[in-house]
Amino acid sequence: MAFRGLDLELLPLRASGVFAGFAWEFRGDIHKAEARTWVAYRDTIGSGGGGGGIGALPLQDIGWTTTGHIGTMGWSCEDSGRGSRSPAPSFLSGVVSNAVANVSVHLSDGTIAPAALVDSGNPDMRFFFLPCDGSVFWRELVALDATGQPLDRKVAEP
Repeated sequence: MAFRGLDLELLPLRASGVFAGFAWEFRGDIHKAEARTWVAYRDTIGSGGGGGGIGALPLQDIGWTTTGHIGTMGWSCEDSGRGSRSPAPSFLSGVVSNAVANVSVHLSDGTIAPAALVDSGNPDMRFFFLPCDGSVFWRELVALDATGQPLDRKVAEP
């Protein structure tokens, strides 16, 4: 499968699992001055989806600004098109600097969930990944250092 000239099968598999009855896999790579990520999921009868992208690295000068400890990030969710949420899970993923010890995700239902930190193959940064219920959205993402102090935060646009 190709995405913007990118052969997704060549992206290294970084993590996989099952969430809410859906098997998922997270693929990612740090390539030159960009992070490439992709999430795919399938239910037990083969229905599913996926998405990903290419974006900035943590602490990267991108011309008009420098990114913080959180580089590119993405939220994948499915909408049934009828105003109700799909039963499929949603996935939050991205890349953070190696100074980040924990990524705290504040969700729309009031819960706070830790994202998993996943090896990126690059000693200066790691990927983060969080599968969650498809009925919630992320509201705030906080990157914390080893002492629990915030290094960076992103707030979802309304």
